[in-house]
Parts: sequence; structure tokens; C-alpha cells
Amino acid sequence: MGEEKILQNALPSDPVSILGSLGSVQVKDGTLRMLKTRAEVKAKSETLDVYALAVPAQYSSRILNTVRAVVPDLNTIDIQHIKRVAKYDFLTIHVLNKFSMASGYSDANGNQFDTLENIRYIVVCPVSSITEGILSNALSSQPPFSDSGFPLVLVTLPVPAYAPTSSEQADEWSVQYWPISYKNTNPYGPHPSMVLHNEAEIVKSSGAALTLAECVANEAYENGSSLPIGCVIVDRTDKVEKVVAIAADARWQSQGSKEGAGNVMVHAVQRAISLVAQKRLRAEQLKQDALHSKHGSLSQEQPSCSKNSSVFLDYPIGDIERRVHSLDNIAAGGYLCTDLDIYITHEPCVMCSMAILHSRFRRIVFQRRMPLTGGMIADSGLKYGIFWRPAELNWKMLAWIWEPIEVEDNSLDIADQFHV
Repeated sequence: MGEEKILQNALPSDPVSILGSLGSVQVKDGTLRMLKTRAEVKAKSETLDVYALAVPAQYSSRILNTVRAVVPDLNTIDIQHIKRVAKYDFLTIHVLNKFSMASGYSDANGNQFDTLENIRYIVVCPVSSITEGILSNALSSQPPFSDSGFPLVLVTLPVPAYAPTSSEQADEWSVQYWPISYKNTNPYGPHPSMVLHNEAEIVKSSGAALTLAECVANEAYENGSSLPIGCVIVDRTDKVEKVVAIAADARWQSQGSKEGAGNVMVHAVQRAISLVAQKRLRAEQLKQDALHSKHGSLSQEQPSCSKNSSVFLDYPIGDIERRVHSLDNIAAGGYLCTDLDIYITHEPCVMCSMAILHSRFRRIVFQRRMPLTGGMIADSGLKYGIFWRPAELNWKMLAWIWEPIEVEDNSLDIADQFHV
């Protein structure tokens, strides 16, 4: 038995190797799509109205200086993502049509202004910062409006209220609203370079981890005690992928019938986190035993399930769960689930989303949306976006949804009202 234990723990515990031990299981193929944060969704949907006007190019600076003088708090309004001065060929027809411009005007020196080549279109300031009357009076006293008969036409335009989070979004907004600049950053979520780096680390193995989650989900579902929901936790801290916990949903395990919500303490996520904790305790005990053995004594304390184990089911209940739980492949100590990755067949409910966040996971990947109960997605459903809310919650993580390349069967589909 001891030799079998040693041999078992020497086996690779990456997702692909574990799948291989289960027989001929085809690994899922798909792509990762980063979830939008709540702040990103808000930034995408909110606009503000601004004043804009057309002016001969050589007067652009004078007009902007006049605006700064009459709107002293302009610098406190963040519109740096909006290109304040634009040439006609950077504007779309629907924007140009708002300006009632005609050619043929000249200044006091007889300089002619062609509407297309010599005109600049300026975003003056947000409408909320000054009334149109006060602004119009201030501008009309300045050249070219005061001395050449050049028409002062203030128009009101909607522009994005927040900076874009990608170059693609900046291009889209430039067509839809007004020329927008992108500074290769994301003030409302993870930096693009961080996303790319982390995707590169997990993209090749995410399909295998989710396939493994589906295997344990199907195993438990066939036993009649759960919904087909599975969860896999992977440790990559030493650059070697190790599945440290795998758990299925078991909400009806103790009640004997599939009625009601069942035991919410044994959702797949809750059980997987508990199994990580049990493994850490066991690793600590093995560490202590080795220390005592070195000094000629053995610890008498052995890790055991608590009296509440029947409620939390923090022990393996199926063959796949037992295979992974028997592996001593996680370090002793460690703070909760810091730096671990979690893979789930479905979007976790709000309760489990908060459990994931408070457990300090590094990354989360799931496949199926749960629009009525899911807690991670920010742009649809409940719109909580729990994975990235640093202003309100004390942790944040990266989150993706896995999109399969091929159409899959619906064997793991569950009703939207269920909490995963």
C-alpha cells in the first residue's frame, strides 16, 4: 500500500495526464474571451455632451485659450481621450453635416478660408461646464468671429465619457462619435499586456482542465445526487501544472431527492475549495511527521474530517475526485488559494463567486453562462462582475469565458434559475 501511494504521487498530475488515466476522452478545443469589468461596461455605454465648433486653423490655439479662461475648471474634467482639434478628413459625414459652414469668408487681412483644407473642428468643452450663452459671448468677442464675419456655430455632440480600453474600441468610437485617442492602457480593468501574458500561460491547457471538470460533473450526475456541474483547481506556481483539487456538485447528496435548492454548502466550487484546504492540512501534517521522524518521534495528531464534514462534504465522493485528492501535490501552508486557477463548467453563482474572490484565486475560466444567477459576467445577466471590482472588494482576479470551436451537445445544460 505504501509503495502504491509513492508511485501514485509520482505520476504527473497535469490535466492532460489525468484525462489520459480516465481513458479515451477527447480534450475540448476552443478560445478564451476575457470578461469585461463593470467599469469597462460603464465606460463603453456612457456618453457626455460637448460643444464643438469650426474655426480657421490659425485661430485654433486662440480659441482654446479663450475657453480655458472662461472655463477655469476645465482641467478637472477628464476628456483627454478626445482629440480636441480635428481636420475634416478625420470626421465622418454625420458629424460634418452638423456644422453649417460655407466657404468664401476672409479675415481683416483678406486671407481666404476654404472650408475643407483650412478649417479645424474643435471640441470646446462639456456642455455641463458652461451655458451656451456665456460661451457664445466669450467666443464672439475673439477673432475670427469678431473681425472677419466668420460664423460662430456652436453644435452639441455626444462623445464617450470615458477613455477606450482597446485600440479597436477607439477606432469604433472614432467612427461613431468623434476622433478618439488610445494610450495602450486600461484604466477600468487589467492592463492589456497583463491579459496577453496570462492568456499565453493558460490557453493551451484550459481545454483539458474544462474537459476534466465535465468528466467529474458527468460522473456525479450519473450517480443521481447533483446537477452536471464540475470544478477543477490547478496550481502553476512552480511552472508545472498540477490539478490539486477536483469536485462535482453534490447539492442533493444528503437529502435523497432532487427537490429544491438542496445543500448550498456543497456546490462544486465550495467543495473544491474545501478539498484544497484539506490537502494543505494533510501536507502540513506530513511535513510535521517528517520533522518529528528526523528527531526520533512522530506526531500523534492526524488530520481528520470535522464533525461538519457531512454538511460540507469536504472529502472526495467519486472515483475521479479520489484519484486527485490522493495526490500529495500541494505545498503546506500557503494563504488560502492564492496563485491558484479555477475552472468551472458553468458561471458560478454570487455566493460561489464571492467564495472564489475571498479565497484569493489568481484566475478563473468557465464555459456556460448563467444569466439569472451568475456573479462573474458584467455586461449581461445580473451584471455583478465580481471578479474585478477593486474599489469595493478587497481582491481582484482575471476571468475568461471559454468558447468552444465546435458546437457541443447539451448534456451539461441546466436551467437558468439554478445557482451553480
